[in-house]
Amino acid sequence: MLRFCTAVLALGASSLSAQTPSKWCQYFPRGLDTIVNQHREAAAQSDISVTGDPFPSRLTLRYTGEGRPLTPDRRDFLGKYFRFLRQPERADLFAHELQFQADSGRTYWFPIQETMLPEFQAEVAPGDSSTLFLLWAGVYGPRGGSKDWVFLINEFTSSKSTTYWSGQLATCSHEN
Repeated sequence: MLRFCTAVLALGASSLSAQTPSKWCQYFPRGLDTIVNQHREAAAQSDISVTGDPFPSRLTLRYTGEGRPLTPDRRDFLGKYFRFLRQPERADLFAHELQFQADSGRTYWFPIQETMLPEFQAEVAPGDSSTLFLLWAGVYGPRGGSKDWVFLINEFTSSKSTTYWSGQLATCSHEN
């Protein structure tokens, strides 16, 4: 009888852990315009705006194959952003950004962590689609003028990681 109870408990625990949502479920499928439209008015009133809520988002875009060093303005913004979060050492994690294109043809530049860059370049070829897990850092630009909205790549999918991501995202209740 003890062996049967142990087996039932083990089976119950494994099915519970299989149903536990992945931490990546916190990244909701949403367009970046949702965040921009929600914060546009407040952003227009200042030169810089950062938030404690990074609006974790998941978005599938096509990688153009273009990359570049962060512009001095973006580097400065990220320094301020990470000081705001009281993690100034994290600003050094970002030195490059990659370009992506939406189906609409609109292009975006997203900073990527230096430790993630070689892996991304090895797994995602120009023209490939990738689901990006993005965090909104904030927005900067002259008061009343054009703004630069900064989203950071926190993770990505590739053809090599399809099975892994299918399992991770299958645990998300907002996917059902």
